[in-house]
Amino acid sequence: MALVHAELDACSIHKWQPPLRRVTIKTLLIPLLPSVVAYLTADEALFLPDDSESDDSGFGDADIAAHSSGGRVECEAGSPDEAAAEDAGLHVGSALHADPQLRTLCLDVDAAIQKLGGAAFPKLNWSAPTDASWVLGGSSKCTSARDVLLLLKSSDRVAHDLTEARKLCADGGVNAQDETRAAAGGAQPYAWTLALRKWCELQPSAEFRCFRGSDGRLLAACQRDRYSHYAHLAERREALLQALEAFQLEVLASTLPEKVVWDAYIDAQQRVHLLDLAPFHESTDPLLFEWAELRAADSSARTASELRLVAEDGGIGPTTRIYHGLPYEMRDTEGGRLEELLAAARAAAGGDGRSVGVAEETKEPLLSTGGGTADVE
Repeated sequence: MALVHAELDACSIHKWQPPLRRVTIKTLLIPLLPSVVAYLTADEALFLPDDSESDDSGFGDADIAAHSSGGRVECEAGSPDEAAAEDAGLHVGSALHADPQLRTLCLDVDAAIQKLGGAAFPKLNWSAPTDASWVLGGSSKCTSARDVLLLLKSSDRVAHDLTEARKLCADGGVNAQDETRAAAGGAQPYAWTLALRKWCELQPSAEFRCFRGSDGRLLAACQRDRYSHYAHLAERREALLQALEAFQLEVLASTLPEKVVWDAYIDAQQRVHLLDLAPFHESTDPLLFEWAELRAADSSARTASELRLVAEDGGIGPTTRIYHGLPYEMRDTEGGRLEELLAAARAAAGGDGRSVGVAEETKEPLLSTGGGTADVE
């Protein structure tokens, strides 16, 4: 099942949000110029601008804010920037050079957050930095430009958007670095976009992933929370499925690509809200389904739509927030290799297992996970 650029591009938030803004969460879009993309993809010390440089400057009422550009600002020894970065456990690189456009971006982001009520959920064209929420205590709730930049710079998903996502297309794709170099020669780069979405306290049990087939019908839907059983959902299964089918037919039919994956939220009044889009492709997580099932349903005109829920005896699954908060050495280690890594760490620490967070009785790593609210995306 090949992915083409037109399908991927149609799922970019800067394409689908404007025509569907009335049925989705309030969102402000800030186009990112090549210098901002260069800052986000730079493999160097993490830098966050000083809060004191921000003010309440805003922009017009349009959904798309004025163009912003990113860069780096040099911090002198003992400056507020450096002190703030050190307090946050961040290192300020000495090679960073002054660029007022990064400060302009921060002003735009701070103004957008205030316009959205004081808190926002950030994402780029396709992905949200939920894998980096551990740097903000387990939540993706941002109340300042510093929060937004910290999430974006810490996220593997954001890096994948900028460097790998378009390479998945069978008809050819380039990454952000290629486009930055091309832009220097006058070429038009891709419309990289920062989306700031109004922070909402969503109930995980009300979020669903929906799969639209090639004939425009709803093939299947399932919980987005694949690890939890909610007894009340089974009682409302038929009504929920009907609401999702009606929303796709009446609201999304003429706007969405022929085949697409869309995420929805159903509120207490049974109103459906669009959360996000993703390509109908193996690169999108099918959650409670397998892609072989979805392809078979798409090829069969007689297959009835299904709403799949987590069964009562579905067991307990691991949270991805724990996984994303682990060091790479532990994430990429399996079986006995983990014991070898911990043994080496204990030896380096002088033999005290507790110094590397290992329980003496169980010899298992003690992972501290912060609580957080439901992510908007």
